[in-house]
Amino acid sequence: MPNAAELIDQEAKTLSESLCAEVLDFIGYLRTRHPVLPAPADQEVRLAELEAFFARYQRDHARTTANPR
Repeated sequence: MPNAAELIDQEAKTLSESLCAEVLDFIGYLRTRHPVLPAPADQEVRLAELEAFFARYQRDHARTTANPR
């Protein structure tokens, strides 16, 4: 039994170019209404990348180290 994507593919093959363009427009609309959130693992990787990038900019802003007297 074909899945939904395969059924859509089969049906799209029978449509004219203008109707296929409408289908693509509708897919774009659905993506804006129901965005796919990144997987938690992807978020963890991205967070690790950002932390590594900004690590060199981290400073101790305590008064004793910022303006020694």
